[in-house]
Formats: sequence, structure tokens, C-alpha cells
Amino acid sequence: EGYLFILKTLIASAKEFDDCRALMLTGVVEVLGHFNFLDEVVPKQKPKGRHAIIIHALEREVLKDLYAFIQQDKKSAAKEKVTVGEAAVVMAGGTHTTQKKSEQRTIVQLPVAVAIIRIVKKFPFGFDGHIELLVTEVVTKLRTKNDKFREGARKVLCSMMLEIGIHKLGFVMEKLKDHGYQLHVLGYTLIVLLDVLKSRFQEEPRNTGKMTTLDRLTPKLMDAFLDDYLGELGEQKEQTELKSTILEVKRSRAAEGFVFLAKNATGETFLHTFAQSEEHTS
Repeated sequence: EGYLFILKTLIASAKEFDDCRALMLTGVVEVLGHFNFLDEVVPKQKPKGRHAIIIHALEREVLKDLYAFIQQDKKSAAKEKVTVGEAAVVMAGGTHTTQKKSEQRTIVQLPVAVAIIRIVKKFPFGFDGHIELLVTEVVTKLRTKNDKFREGARKVLCSMMLEIGIHKLGFVMEKLKDHGYQLHVLGYTLIVLLDVLKSRFQEEPRNTGKMTTLDRLTPKLMDAFLDDYLGELGEQKEQTELKSTILEVKRSRAAEGFVFLAKNATGETFLHTFAQSEEHTS
């Protein structure tokens, strides 16, 4: 009850006081980082007793408000109960505005996605559904033309991936591609994610007869970095206006991507993928 009271107090303050909203929401994320009352819940099994009560309270009194922060324009969402199967109702239908004030408010509130993940990853069911909704929501924020806001969204995405795990990186890559990101934003974002997740990749056992997560992703990563380095971006870089306005163009990190793969993927996988890529580009 103490944890729930603190969470509700922080959320209520974030709603009421715009000036301290970022601080209050950061507090929510930190509190949930130490939430361990569901550590014994068995995945894929219906919770019982105390665990069922805790999950019900979180769904009814915390999740609904956190989702409402992410899609604040859909005010009616705050009045709905958000269960594992109903999150799409809250996430759908929000109006997306490109006005700077609205974007700034959205970026300030975006870390709430990390808080939601810290809750739902302890639930026995529905984790993937929440992740799809949250990743999609954060990825769309990378469309902003404001460098600062785009970087803010990228930092939130990195924090989310540290909570979710490297096994979801392929899904994130597909989402980035599905939303039609220009090559420089895609390549830059991928190398930032790889840097953040580097230790997680290194923790995976090797020489087990199975491909590591990074090995499985290496062909797609290589394609993205090659496109960034050699493809359409090469033509875009000749345009003065892009050079002067897009951070990711001025600081292309495709070469760093190649180095990362060479150092962290298995040698056989990297050389095989590189040889195939060389054939396609020659």
C-alpha cells in the first residue's frame, strides 16, 4: 500500500503542476525501478491471492494514468480502465500535433513509457502487447524536426530497450523501417541502441551451436549501415540544407556500425555478411 500511495501521489502532482511534471514522472520511474512485489509471479500462469490484488491495483489505479500521459490529447482515455488487453484503446486515436509546445510536452512525458514497462514486464500475461504499443508510440516521436526532441525520444527508446532486452531489437528495427525513417535517422538510432546494449550482447553465451541475437541481426544491421553510408544518404548529403539542419546527417555514425559488428558479432557471421553485402554493392 505504501508503494501505491507514493505512485498515486507522484502521478497526481504531475497532473496538477506542469512545472514539476518532468520531476514527478522521473520519480514514478525510479519508484518502479525498486518495485519487487511481483518478482515471484510465474509467467503464463494466472496470478492468485496477493499477486492478483497487486496486479489489479496497478492496472486500475496506475497504468490508466500513465498511458493517459503518453496520449494526453485523448482525454477520454484517462477515464478508462487499462488492462493488459485494453491498452490499445488508450493508445489509439490520439491527435498528433507538430507544434513545438505540444512536442515539448510530449517528450517531457515520454519517459512514462519506461515506467509502464517496469510494471508490465512483471505481469504473467500481455507483455508483448504493451511493448508493441509503447515502442510504436516512442518511435513515431523520432519524426520530429527538432533535434533536441528527437534526441529525447531516442534516449527514452534506449531506456526502454534496457528494460525490454536485446531479443526485442529486431522488432524495434522493423518498427523504425515501417515508419519510413530517412536513412540517416535510422542508421544513427541503431548505432546508439547498439552502444547502449553492448554489454547485454556480450553476456550472451557463444559457441553453443546456436546463433547469438547479434549474429541473427547482423545482416539487417549491415544493410542499414550500408544504405546510410553508400545509398540514398550519399545523395542527400550533397544538399546544403540537409547538412545545415539535420543532426544525424552532420554526424553520420554508419562507420561506427561496421566497427561495432566487426568487434561484437562472431567473425564467421560478420565476414559472411560483409562478403554478401560487397557482392550486392559491386
